[in-house]
Amino acid sequence: MTLKELDEIKSNAESFIDNFNKQLLKIDDEIYTLEKMAGSFKEYKDSYSIMYSYKAAETEEERNKIKHDNNHVFRRYDIVKRNIKFLKSKYNISDEAELQRKLSTLKNDRNLLYGSLNVKGENVIDLEHLEQQKNRERKEHHSL
Repeated sequence: MTLKELDEIKSNAESFIDNFNKQLLKIDDEIYTLEKMAGSFKEYKDSYSIMYSYKAAETEEERNKIKHDNNHVFRRYDIVKRNIKFLKSKYNISDEAELQRKLSTLKNDRNLLYGSLNVKGENVIDLEHLEQQKNRERKEHHSL
């Protein structure tokens, strides 16, 4: 095996590991985003009575009072409504159970990739060991 072939193998292994790292980062980011949105469906449902009261209020004064008294609920309502819209449009997720299934699938995928990366990482170490051994053999051959 020539040095050029060893360099090519090492380069291919490094690019393979880089690709794995990019995939892992993408999955980790997706998990982080989805975990932030967990509970949105429950919060949306829990705020229904306040939103209904607000919409049913007959005067602007009543609406302003409801909005003022429940300002934190209105802010959270806007956030969870946006989250739910995002989940439906990007992932076709329409309830908490589907969200948890998606998170579970992503975590399993991530764990499989981490396991594969560890195996590939050990192979890269073996390649480096092979290269060192080849260099030693070359030095010994040149010194004779």
